[in-house]
Amino acid sequence: GMLLAFGRELTGGYVYLDSEYGDVVRATLSWRAPGGDWTKIQDSGFPFEFSFPVADDSAAVEWRVEATTAAGETRVTPILTLRR
Repeated sequence: GMLLAFGRELTGGYVYLDSEYGDVVRATLSWRAPGGDWTKIQDSGFPFEFSFPVADDSAAVEWRVEATTAAGETRVTPILTLRR
C-alpha cells in the first residue's frame, strides 16, 4: 500500500493485492486513522485494488485486508500502517 499526496484535500491511500487471477474471489479493505473507526470497502473482481480518501490532518492510516480464496478459505493480513 501507499499514500499519494497531491496537495491539500488531495491525499489518498492505495492498496492492492498481489494475487494471480482466480486465487481470490473477494477482498475487503478496512482502514482508519489510528484510534478511529474502521471503514470498509469490498471488491469482488480481479485485480483487487482499493483507493480511499485520507484526511489532511492524518499523519498515518492503519489498514488490513480480508480475502476469501477460491477454495473458500479466509485470510486476513495483520494491521499495517501507512505514514506520511
